[in-house]
Amino acid sequence: MMPSTTAFETAVRGSAQLAARVVISLAGEILDDTFYTQDHLMLISAGSSIDYDRGRESRGTATLTFHDMSGMGAEILDPLVYAELRPYLGVMVNGDWEWIAMGVYSVEGNVTTISGTHSMHGVQCTDRSTRIRNNPWGAPWQVAANSDYFTQAKLLLVDRAKGFTPEFNFPAPTPGLVTPAGMIFSEEDDPWASALKLVESEGAELYLGRNGEFKAVRTEDPLTVQPALSLGSSDYNILLTETSRQVTNREVYNGVICRGEAPWLLFPIKGEVWDDDPLSKTYRGGPFGEKPLKIGDSLATTNAQCQQIAQAKFNQIRGVTEDVDFGSLRDPRLEEGDSIELFLNVAHGSGYYTVDKIRYELASGKMTGMLRRRS
Repeated sequence: MMPSTTAFETAVRGSAQLAARVVISLAGEILDDTFYTQDHLMLISAGSSIDYDRGRESRGTATLTFHDMSGMGAEILDPLVYAELRPYLGVMVNGDWEWIAMGVYSVEGNVTTISGTHSMHGVQCTDRSTRIRNNPWGAPWQVAANSDYFTQAKLLLVDRAKGFTPEFNFPAPTPGLVTPAGMIFSEEDDPWASALKLVESEGAELYLGRNGEFKAVRTEDPLTVQPALSLGSSDYNILLTETSRQVTNREVYNGVICRGEAPWLLFPIKGEVWDDDPLSKTYRGGPFGEKPLKIGDSLATTNAQCQQIAQAKFNQIRGVTEDVDFGSLRDPRLEEGDSIELFLNVAHGSGYYTVDKIRYELASGKMTGMLRRRS
């Protein structure tokens, strides 16, 4: 959940109109601000959106449309230039705008539509993880032995980051958990996927935060997390309208089995976690049966580390997937991975969910998403 002032929270819960802006910069220099300056580009909110998907390696993507006001739009939004776009959603608070950051993105593709003297640019953008992925190694990358996995992930990301200076928000490493000797990533390995592996070996998730920082977060059990928001109930004034709910058993697992696959292992290692709650719909001893997600971790060195990785993955995927259209609800502070309490109506009651996917439409601020019901 993104932080805000109490006044912002009050405004969002009321009838305040959400505004959208995009700040465009290159090498740290601001080229334009579509809300305050509009020297070159004007944001067309209709059709523009921002998506977050917790299940993707690159979580954040954006689809943005601009009106070219100066003729410089094609140059500024050239995918080979790597200008960075920072969208914001905000509301008027006490006579001034308060903005919530929605991520930092680079242009992957730009479709220009020309009509007479006017031109429009429709751009597809991805977060900074793509900048890491698109900068492959020219030689094998050696991971230092007897270090912690977080430090080695940071060193890797600093080495592969081009055009920006990485910032980090990582927790303390697990005491006593150190990298083994001989850990090497080859030239063919994806640098971003390699950084993900290092962080996952600590039982954590790696992704880009809303301000463009690299975040490592330990995955908590969704059954023990307090909801960030209670939506649709009487204590939250933005009620849900036209809410739809589709339940599916796709991508639903009630266990995780992690096996170590490192070439330096002298014997097989494994860790597994199951849903052993008899009251759960996915209880392993109930009608659902046993449906584990099997993962291989090439960096794990002990059974205990495999167990930690399996527990973290189980915390992330635990529950039943539901596609829920939030109707008119909007609150730009909500992030993928957040826990919410959702009140549908008297017939369906309320439930506790984890946000797996979320989309913000810039024109209306409406958000839709896929939730994982905690069970």
